[in-house]
Amino acid sequence: MAEGDIHPVISILAGRFPALVQQLCSWRSGQEAPIRADIVHARPLSFTQGRCVYVFNQQDGRAVRRRLLELDEDQRMVQVFPDFPHLLAFIGAPEAAGCVPDPRWCPWVLQDQAPHIDQCCFNTTPSDWPWPLWKGDRLPEGPAHEPAQRLGRRLGDLLNHMADGLVQRLQAAYAHRESPAEVLRRGKRPLRLLIPACRTTAYQKYCARDVAEGLRACGVDAHALILENTPAINFEVLQAVEHLDADVLLLNGWPRRLLKGFPENLCVVLWDQDYVLSPSPAWAEGMGPHDRLLVMLREWVQDAASAPGQSRRVFHLNIGSNGRLYHPPERPMPCEHEVLFVGNIHRWEDYKPLINFGQWPAPLQAVLEDARVRLIEWVASAGEDQRFVMPDPRAFLDASFDACRLSWPENPTDVRALVRYFQYRVAHYVLREAYVSALAGFRLGLFGKGWEHVPAVAHLCRGPVVNGPELLEAIHRSAVNLHLHTWTVHHPRLYDTAAAGGFLLVGRVDEALPLEQVFEPGRELDTFASIPELKRKVRYWLDHPEQRAAVAAAAAARAARDHDMASRMAELVSILRSPGTDAAARPIPADGAEHGRLAVAAAG
Repeated sequence: MAEGDIHPVISILAGRFPALVQQLCSWRSGQEAPIRADIVHARPLSFTQGRCVYVFNQQDGRAVRRRLLELDEDQRMVQVFPDFPHLLAFIGAPEAAGCVPDPRWCPWVLQDQAPHIDQCCFNTTPSDWPWPLWKGDRLPEGPAHEPAQRLGRRLGDLLNHMADGLVQRLQAAYAHRESPAEVLRRGKRPLRLLIPACRTTAYQKYCARDVAEGLRACGVDAHALILENTPAINFEVLQAVEHLDADVLLLNGWPRRLLKGFPENLCVVLWDQDYVLSPSPAWAEGMGPHDRLLVMLREWVQDAASAPGQSRRVFHLNIGSNGRLYHPPERPMPCEHEVLFVGNIHRWEDYKPLINFGQWPAPLQAVLEDARVRLIEWVASAGEDQRFVMPDPRAFLDASFDACRLSWPENPTDVRALVRYFQYRVAHYVLREAYVSALAGFRLGLFGKGWEHVPAVAHLCRGPVVNGPELLEAIHRSAVNLHLHTWTVHHPRLYDTAAAGGFLLVGRVDEALPLEQVFEPGRELDTFASIPELKRKVRYWLDHPEQRAAVAAAAAARAARDHDMASRMAELVSILRSPGTDAAARPIPADGAEHGRLAVAAAG
């Protein structure tokens, strides 16, 4: 490739990607004869990872240019070529000259030695790397298939290399780190706290947002870190810890042992909101000296505290509402929905892998399957005389053990884990499908994924609604808000709906923390325990709008007074301030103040 023969597009390429062109020249100089590339045309394939769109097997310059023009401002396109002949052929294609100068276009050639790819990765956040290659799924067909597999392995090596230095720096920085209690006691600077969450998990994502805002109201320098669900999560959390110089890492449902390389003296607060950590003592593996476990339901404390030597690390902390986002409307809004329900649904066979149903031994799976069918039949036949939307899970499962001719496990912890798994995982969607389907005769606002597979209400499905202003408007435009969860008092939508001024009709559940302790039925909301009672009460409240508005206003006032996220986070600050509190006790309020807004003032 003599200097005078350089194609003008190659000159532009050299200016933007000098490492790539240097590789190209080295490759060309090793060829003994003029190159005649035999271009293999395979089906184009692309996928998006983070802010990058990866394109394989695409030789049509016009198509690439169209894709570039469709990108968002913060996106870029990485066009992947199996070898240099494919790159050279693309450069000569129509409109390719318009792609190369575009700052959003980046070429990768899958050579075994590819410094230009390493260079690009070192300057790109790992959440944007093409992780489907590393995981082995969605691999491109055609000539790029095999080299793409090698690239996937290379990505893992690069990530490990980048992580090694980061871990060493953090270990040195936290070797003599003062505890959160010492930072709070000294008061020379704000406590710094980081809350990571997966972008694909709405519950985690919006909880992280609300927790960060609540902590900032308490004077804590708190940051939500929303991450792509890739193998780089661990590295990116480490990176953020170093950048923030965090005192505390708050993990929603992740045990510390899943995160590698974190300094022992970094305080990690685990918050079990889904009964994921509490049933197993494994949550305590690798715990540092300042680490804590928060559990959403008070009854879970007993299970979590059974981990050897960890009873004084376990605390109860409920969820709350973000008062900035959820508030009553400034003026009455037209009623679009007679009943509003927000939540997803899954077909049973699709749902089982999501709840790790296969973790149970085959005989216990049979018991759970039998109990699920019994619950479906019970809900369909339950009359108005029921106390709760489902019977006592323990007594209910007894019948299934007898039917399967099996005995309960001997370990009491295993018994509690099975009962709560049935209540929080299996029964949850059984109730949701049955009760929501029964409301098909009303003007139902049904938001969430999966309802198109439920025949009774498929025609009413509106798809997901985004937590925040979009959900707030849906609540404001609804007469009755159906709240149906098997962990009622510990679900954020109870508090968000009340704070937004929505009228709540709540399924009664036998819980360790009764509904009566957070809202007063009859004055601040209403309840039901069967399909006939639900339909009767929906009709009643639709026919009494003034009474309904008074009840909703009382709930909004109660939510603002007792259940805002800032008050909940004041309790967390109290836990961090007084680390010796016993597991059975309620956390000590900051500086002796009572819980609620007084605690917020004291914590700040």
